[in-house]
Amino acid sequence: MAKSVIKVFAVCSAIVSLVACSSGGGGGSTGGGASANTLTPAVTGPVSGAGLLSLGVKPMSAGISIKGGSWPTGGEASGAQFFSAVTGFYIAGAAADLFSCYAKALNNNATTVSGFDDGSDHYALGFDDVSRYKFKVTKGTDGSVSSLTATICDGTTPTLTLSYDGATNTTKVLFASSLEAVITGTYSGGTWLNKTVNFAVGSSNIKMTQASSTIDILGISGLGIVTGQADFYGKTTISGTSYSTYKMGEGSMTDGTATASWGDDGLTATSSTHKAAVEAHDLNYTPSSSTGLTHWNCTDGWSAPVSLVNASNAFKMEAMACETSFAAQ
Repeated sequence: MAKSVIKVFAVCSAIVSLVACSSGGGGGSTGGGASANTLTPAVTGPVSGAGLLSLGVKPMSAGISIKGGSWPTGGEASGAQFFSAVTGFYIAGAAADLFSCYAKALNNNATTVSGFDDGSDHYALGFDDVSRYKFKVTKGTDGSVSSLTATICDGTTPTLTLSYDGATNTTKVLFASSLEAVITGTYSGGTWLNKTVNFAVGSSNIKMTQASSTIDILGISGLGIVTGQADFYGKTTISGTSYSTYKMGEGSMTDGTATASWGDDGLTATSSTHKAAVEAHDLNYTPSSSTGLTHWNCTDGWSAPVSLVNASNAFKMEAMACETSFAAQ
């Protein structure tokens, strides 16, 4: 594969470590909540549609786990790079899901924060009494979170800002100051019908689209912005029904000249079920736009923050459930 492909995936590997650090501090978020909250789908949730039943058709022993998994030593190099990109998407999505779930749990436990969904700014210290959170949440008439903005800080340093708008089904995530992700799509009854994520790191872009049983990625380096040509395109099978159970299976990737394929085991293969579609794909592209998010300065509003160390047991139980569902690693 061309060197430019390696460069773009090297950026994506950096995304993985950056996002993991961003979402790891402060203990986390909540799981559960009222049943109406299921009407706000997780960024990492599965995509339905005509191919819904294809999710999980492959035995769960086939494929490599997205959460906590690793590409086999000696496996197909392009597949390893693709795996890093897919993992990066789900880590970013899980970070957004973690804090969205966290906001729901705070709202579900009025003894922790009274009127948390009143559309006003609320401030909290994390379970470590160091991490800082600023939230503004509103809820729809059905009880689901209709909008959420949040900034998470490691002490006074901003690490993650996210914005969720249920009306337009868009989640925007800004990690540190160098990585932006915009997740868009439509859903019905709490189920995703389609979903796309655009990563922007400096002059590099990665566009990823999740279907019911596949993920495809278009990758663009800084040079591609000048030429209007993507560095690579790839497609892989995905099985499972949640962030914790997703596995990446066989796939193919091309740089417009050569195509590489891998099997469910990650080893080099002569072909895959996606090879023909990959080779026929048009590598022209439109770069993603900026999220438009800016970080909160992490120093305002601390006259009377809520300390989660002193939160109710009900909230802590929900927080533990969210950690189980959405912790990045």
